[in-house]
Amino acid sequence: MPNPLELLTKPLQFGAQLALGAIQNIQRLVSGGGGDDDHAQPEPAEQPRPQPQRRSSRTPKQLDDATITDKVETILFRDRSVDKGKIDVNTANGKVWLRGEAKTPEQIKELEAKAREVPEVKDVENLLHLPKTPANKREKRHSPPRKRTTPKRTTAERKTSAAANAEPTPRELAARREGRQPAPLGSSGNGSSGSTE
Repeated sequence: MPNPLELLTKPLQFGAQLALGAIQNIQRLVSGGGGDDDHAQPEPAEQPRPQPQRRSSRTPKQLDDATITDKVETILFRDRSVDKGKIDVNTANGKVWLRGEAKTPEQIKELEAKAREVPEVKDVENLLHLPKTPANKREKRHSPPRKRTTPKRTTAERKTSAAANAEPTPRELAARREGRQPAPLGSSGNGSSGSTE
């Protein structure tokens, strides 16, 4: 009786020999050997497998703005010299805004360059500034100016115009030693006019 292990491994050995023969034939065809050459040297049985090359894809994926913001923050804040609490990253329609305070002018340029390296980022608006310096004026340039059609009233003007149309407060009536005016005749006191029967 044959060994059961031998029964299991025999088909695998046969398949491996077939595959190796097929690989050798393909290699001969590719190298220009062409036909059936009996004088061809056999290739060694074991050849190292080529390692797959990992390439970073430069084609942008379809990501939402929040995911792009997270991705940019992850890249920017890997460097421990970057203060997370002083830099804000916002994204709208693939455009990234960097706001806040960086330590050096070189760090400002470096952060912008790192944000631009993210494939999903369409554009970067760098509004970072140095400590103890005002924020960039470019931020105001990009926001559309608001036009007011009516002038804004001051608090004093609101009080005088409201007081002209309102009835006096109970405190004002008491100061003038006047009482509250009675309801008009014929009213029931519940807000509806007319007589009660």
